[in-house]
Amino acid sequence: MNINYNNKFIPTITYTKFLGLTVDCSLTWINHIDLLTKKKLSTTCYLIQNIKPYLSISTLKIIYYSPFRSIVSYGIIFWGNSSHSSVMFTM
Repeated sequence: MNINYNNKFIPTITYTKFLGLTVDCSLTWINHIDLLTKKKLSTTCYLIQNIKPYLSISTLKIIYYSPFRSIVSYGIIFWGNSSHSSVMFTM
C-alpha cells in the first residue's frame, strides 16, 4: 500500500518498537520473542551459568528474579498467547 503525505512517500515497515515491545504488522510477536530469546535472555542465562558455582541458591534466585523474570513478564499479556511464545518457555 502506498501512502503519500504532502507529496512525500511514507514507507511501509514490517515492525516497530513501541514501549519496549517489538510490534509487527501482523501481530505475530515473532520479532519480539526472537529479540528476547536471542539477545536479552541468552545473556542473562550465560551470566547465571557462569556465576552458579560461586553463589548460593538464594542469591541465584535473586539474580533470576531481577533481570530474567522482569524481561519475560514485561508485556506478556500481549505476546503470551502467541504460537511462537513456546520458544520462550522452553529455553
